[in-house]
Amino acid sequence: MNKSFNQVFLSFVALSLAVVFGVTSTKKRIDALDAKVLVLEQNAVARDTKIDSLQKQVEELSDISDIIVLECFGLTYRLYLTQEAIMYINPKVEPVLAHRIGRVVAYTSDGYGIDPLLIVALMRIESNFNPKAKSHVGAMGLLQVMPSWCKKFGIKQKDLWDIETNIETGIGILDINLHSCGEDIECALNKYNGCYPSKKFSNKVLAVYKELLEWKTKK
Repeated sequence: MNKSFNQVFLSFVALSLAVVFGVTSTKKRIDALDAKVLVLEQNAVARDTKIDSLQKQVEELSDISDIIVLECFGLTYRLYLTQEAIMYINPKVEPVLAHRIGRVVAYTSDGYGIDPLLIVALMRIESNFNPKAKSHVGAMGLLQVMPSWCKKFGIKQKDLWDIETNIETGIGILDINLHSCGEDIECALNKYNGCYPSKKFSNKVLAVYKELLEWKTKK
């Protein structure tokens, strides 16, 4: 009887231990699976975050691309308009020269936020688009830049005969004058010519500028 009871008891204990160990083992497996699920969820969140980030970058790049296209179109139109304006106001200018002048005027004036047609009008009065023009007071080139400005712009006097340098310097000078004159175009033009406060020079330039603006509206 005792022997049989002991066997039953031992069997019960063994079964209980097996159940306990089985439950523990199962719990460990469940914990391990939970850990794997958590990792997968974290990876999924990280993936979704990365996808969102990539989508945002794509949208930003798309916006930038649109801006670049618009800017390129705008600069192309400015170049075309400037070149045509030069040949309109002085039909004797060779197309190759008009294109070279127009390109520099369009790009440089855009950087300063100045209407390229104003620069064309200024150039028409200053040199009539002659890159080799030189005044009796020593002003040089297309925009009749005085050599005294060379140090300010870090160039040499001989550089003023270069079309690109002359135009870039002249527009830079006009921009300086515009700022000192509180964006008053008449004041800036007369300072450019060195005849301020007389309006004689600005009247000439603005008359050509007005003609160009009227021509532009008819194109």
